[in-house]
Amino acid sequence: MMFVVRHVVVAVAAVGLLLAWWFPAPVLIRLESVDWQERLEALARRGSEYPGASLRRKPRSLAEFVAAETAGRVTGAKDPAWIGVFRDVEARGVDYREPGAAPLSSLPGRYGYVALQEGEGSRYLEYRRIGVEDFRFYSIPAHLEYPLRKYWPHFLAAAAFVLAALAVPRGSPGIVETSSAAQGFRWSAFLAAGFAGMTAWPFVYGTGGSGAAYASILVGGVFFFGALAGMGL
Repeated sequence: MMFVVRHVVVAVAAVGLLLAWWFPAPVLIRLESVDWQERLEALARRGSEYPGASLRRKPRSLAEFVAAETAGRVTGAKDPAWIGVFRDVEARGVDYREPGAAPLSSLPGRYGYVALQEGEGSRYLEYRRIGVEDFRFYSIPAHLEYPLRKYWPHFLAAAAFVLAALAVPRGSPGIVETSSAAQGFRWSAFLAAGFAGMTAWPFVYGTGGSGAAYASILVGGVFFFGALAGMGL
């Protein structure tokens, strides 16, 4: 019955590789360079387009606007490493980082600002923690969205092993291995692994409740019934 174990292991390994390749980071931090003057002007334009908005009280100056927007949500950039972060983010406009990377690990809450003192003024970055369920709304670099891909040589070696396990003959097949029941079991092994993978997919991605999650579970159900049909051959 080694052919049974062989196909089950290969099927599970193939699905595991796919899940690992598409495994997302649970949380990322989005950093954006802040142009307060531009934001104040945008607020003024919205007030002119919607007369009702002009009734709301607005800061009278740029300094008051900045103070109102950042009140209670500012972290001082005291770590020298912030200088490089500011330089990178300001060059790109928007950047994404892992929350555990220094100096971001000290940032409190889900949303706020980082202020870097410069002479008598300050430069600001806006930060926001993004959960995996919201990744689809942002243009996140693949190497950050799927952090396990940096181990691509290991994935390549594992994929080669899976292909070799399928291609390399294991001696002369016997009556059992060549029977229709054995053929059906081979298909059942892969379909059952596919069912497990498609069902686990929404939970791995944290997308439960979305249309894609329901579609994934539905396809997994098709695989499940296909596996049952294969067992009946």
